[in-house]
Amino acid sequence: MIEYLRWVPWQFYLLYCWPTRFGKEVDGDNTGDARMGWLKRSLYMLKLLPWMLLLSALGNLLIGFMLERYAGSYRWGVAWSGVAVGVSIGVAVGVIFGVAFGVTFGVALAVALAVAFGVAFGVAVGVALGVAVGVVFGIAIGGALGVALGVAGGVGYGAGFGFGVGVAVGVAFGAVVGMVGGMAGGVASALALVFMYYRVGNIPLDFCLAWLAQKAARSNAAAASRWWRCCPVFWNEVIYVPLPNAGKLLALTAQGNREEGFKQIAFVAAERPLQRRVAVQALSEIALGDLEATAIRRVAATAERLSWIGDSPLALPEEFTQSLPVFERAAQQAGQFLIVTSTYRKAGALKGALDEVDRLEKLLGGLQGPAAPRLLRIAGRWRQVLQVEQAQLKQLAADRHETPNPFIFGAPLDEANASVFMGRRNVVAQIEASLLGVRQSPALLLYGPRRMGKSSILKQLPRLLGSDFACAWIDCQNPAVAGAGASRSSLLHLLSAALTEGLLRRRITVVPLSLEALAHEPFAAFDGWLTGVEKAMPAGMRALLCLDDYEWLQGAVEAGWGEDFLDVLRKTLQTRHRFVLLFTGARKFAELGPAWADRFKGARRVRVRYLEPQNVHELLTGPIPEFDLTYAPGAIEDIIKATHCHPFLVQAVGFELVQYLNEKQLKEATSADVEVAISRVLENNSEYFADIWNEAGPAGQVILWGSAQGLAVPQRAADWRNRGAVEAVAWEWLREREFLEADSAITVPMLKRWVLANGPPRS
Repeated sequence: MIEYLRWVPWQFYLLYCWPTRFGKEVDGDNTGDARMGWLKRSLYMLKLLPWMLLLSALGNLLIGFMLERYAGSYRWGVAWSGVAVGVSIGVAVGVIFGVAFGVTFGVALAVALAVAFGVAFGVAVGVALGVAVGVVFGIAIGGALGVALGVAGGVGYGAGFGFGVGVAVGVAFGAVVGMVGGMAGGVASALALVFMYYRVGNIPLDFCLAWLAQKAARSNAAAASRWWRCCPVFWNEVIYVPLPNAGKLLALTAQGNREEGFKQIAFVAAERPLQRRVAVQALSEIALGDLEATAIRRVAATAERLSWIGDSPLALPEEFTQSLPVFERAAQQAGQFLIVTSTYRKAGALKGALDEVDRLEKLLGGLQGPAAPRLLRIAGRWRQVLQVEQAQLKQLAADRHETPNPFIFGAPLDEANASVFMGRRNVVAQIEASLLGVRQSPALLLYGPRRMGKSSILKQLPRLLGSDFACAWIDCQNPAVAGAGASRSSLLHLLSAALTEGLLRRRITVVPLSLEALAHEPFAAFDGWLTGVEKAMPAGMRALLCLDDYEWLQGAVEAGWGEDFLDVLRKTLQTRHRFVLLFTGARKFAELGPAWADRFKGARRVRVRYLEPQNVHELLTGPIPEFDLTYAPGAIEDIIKATHCHPFLVQAVGFELVQYLNEKQLKEATSADVEVAISRVLENNSEYFADIWNEAGPAGQVILWGSAQGLAVPQRAADWRNRGAVEAVAWEWLREREFLEADSAITVPMLKRWVLANGPPRS
């Protein structure tokens, strides 16, 4: 009995305040849906029969007393008979309508008829009272239909259809009580339907409760989640009007308990479709709070705090979607400032962050969203934080008399670091000769040993080739290419995204292919997309597709689907003359087998070698205008000799040299200082040398060790072949990558020092 007494109020609560949940619980539980038999639906209706009687009785009493008071007459005896008839008809009609529209619609209609018939029977027939009957009946029917349509059609179904139903019911009832009463009942029915469908009477209460709950939560943020449960949005689904305070209350809930707050936001997004604006407002408030920063470390941690956006149940407003990527780029620069140790690199990171804030302020100045002014103020506070750090850094550099350290190693040199990109004139000239002034360019292969600067050359191509080329890069070590889950679709999606980004740098906007578009017939979808890209590019423009470390694609070839991708690349090259392919790697196509050699046998190879001594001299003496380090006689020559002009090692020695001299507060580098820098590189960058050692294999290690020891080793390929095939292959591999001279001497003295310090090879 106790369970039943709990169950019935819950049903009526759901019917009025949470109709979609009511539909799920009734049509989705053991009572079934509209396809179920009569018996189960009748049993459900009978369970509610006492409460239908109660509602009918209360309605009869309320309206009877009102009519007696103002109309002077009410036939109570007949009225109670009408209640009995109304309940009987209501249950029967409810079950019948339940067949067509579901039990939920039948329940609401049954209650409506029970109340309406009971009241109608209690009013004497006549013109004046006939109008009253029509009005009463119309109000009862219209009000119940307002609830019923919300359940049957779902919240947000709209009252247009219901308005027509209400008028029709009222007019039809005019056949019983007279046309005048019927018309009056129709109007009353329609008005009651709208009143009940939109819950107009609840609006003042909803506003007051939402305002009071938010006010209480502001004074006690720890209890915000408890006050949220008092907000009508939490317990009432049918609220059509905006409740602005509800979004702030929900944001306060997340502020006090992040996990609970996001849980409630997801609940509103899923279960309160009429109030999704509340969830969006809460998400906006949370994002604004996460963007607030008064210290550089908080600026740098912005991306981490905003990581929830990727899992957000609803999209943020446009002003956020446009500005957040710029905020995140500024935050990344701030993070770089905290990581690097060089004062020069720190200054560059701060400048990059301030440039992004400049971009951000211009962007937000043209946006009209409600959060745009607040985002603009936050950007201004970021500027203040960054400028304070910039001023402190300048003062620190002046106090220490530091030389700025522009040297970069271990990462490709992008366009922002063009000042420390030296030489390569011959390489660029070969690329230009293959691309410029020709209608159809061959595929290009930029190859050479690792750390020789191939990726840096790629990054400089947009600057070197000019605006007629849109350059797109793909790092083939990306998981979408080389990962366990890589596929045709993931690779083509990555390629389309890279092309989109490259075109955007030339102010041409295209939409990249989605994974959904590539789910079926991915190559056909990609080919069609390329047609659209060609149409978007201005006349004379061409796209350069750069596949860096292309050898990682061999995994796709071995997996069985990569050859299809290579066929697409070859077809693109042959039929679409506005697209040019450029591969970079340490190996030639022939070394990877016929799958590559056969398809790209017409490719032009461009070898990337060591720098020229003159390039090294220019790099070490004038990398940037403010570089004030000088060199004692012989110091630069010592660097050139030790590195053999290897670009990675030159940058590494230059970096360590400036660091060391700044520690000693010196402005001139001697040969002794150069030796300290070389020793630091050998210690701090041992992985580079170890990678060469391991890749050489046992036979190559024997050759390197013997050469470093000064032992007599063969100097010709034929002599190595006489020793054995394995030794010959290892010697040729070392020669091809220019680790050995023609006389089998180690090319780079620093590599020789590392081999002597870390050998001999294992037997």
